Amino acid sequence: DIGVLKKGECHKLTRKNEGIRPFEGGGETSLEFFAQKADAGAFMLGTDQKKRPDCLTVGRFFDYHLFDMVELLVTNYKGINAFGNVASQTVLGSKPCMVFLGDRFETEPALKLAKNILMDIFRGRPATRVNLKGVDRVIICTALENKVLFRQCAIKYKKSGTRMPKVELH
Repeated sequence: DIGVLKKGECHKLTRKNEGIRPFEGGGETSLEFFAQKADAGAFMLGTDQKKRPDCLTVGRFFDYHLFDMVELLVTNYKGINAFGNVASQTVLGSKPCMVFLGDRFETEPALKLAKNILMDIFRGRPATRVNLKGVDRVIICTALENKVLFRQCAIKYKKSGTRMPKVELH
């Protein structure tokens, strides 16, 4: 689903690659090889093992060398198809509005790093001007006591009778 969100900006690898173990010594070399091959600045790696089920490793590279990364445990996942046609109405290449709720994103080093990496991944290419109609989704990350909620909402603009439209989240 993240590949669908970043379509046109990501290089999705679908073949099984057993040698990728980013947290083990020497395991980052295959990641760095794929980063250089695809000219990538960041990566997302989904793994499912007995000790670590449903993990998503998110990280970034500097000069094609592993710079930093965070491992996230995924629970209560709902795919894009579960939300009907709301998810399919986003435009390719549009930038999401990102909201980080909770002071833990500024105080805890692990969450501060996760926020920084997620901002780098979803930022995309730099833009000099932003069209209000081009902002069609918002990504909301909420820090609770022991988990982080990651949600995406579609933005709908309704007529309000004034110059500024009424904004609804779906």
